Amino acid sequence: MTTIPPESIILARIIGIFILICGLSAMVKKKSWIEAVGSFQNNPAVVNFIALAELAAGLIIFAMHPHFMSNWPIVITMVGLLMIIESTLYLIFIPQKVVGKMVKFFNKPPWYNVCGILSIVLGLLLIGMSFGLL
Repeated sequence: MTTIPPESIILARIIGIFILICGLSAMVKKKSWIEAVGSFQNNPAVVNFIALAELAAGLIIFAMHPHFMSNWPIVITMVGLLMIIESTLYLIFIPQKVVGKMVKFFNKPPWYNVCGILSIVLGLLLIGMSFGLL
């Protein structure tokens, strides 16, 4: 049996609870999120600020958790890496016009349902694994 590093357990609990709350919020407060995300379309400052915050969080996660094990903690490492990649794309490569088109395409209730459900499932899995329930 593989020993799970303590930082994996702590990060899984934090990320799991965070993702669970975000998923529930996406499902319950859809209209609020649609309005907020809709404002990104013409506001590059907000997009850049969010991308910088995401980059910082991704770098912190990856710096604290560079574990590529064949066990559930790899999910935490992958979350950090995906945050770094996505935020870098927004900061350097994706023009604001494309962001606007992406917002128009994805900023609809069905996408919030899909993302909400996926977030809830991933959050519950991380929470369950970190507390030894699964």
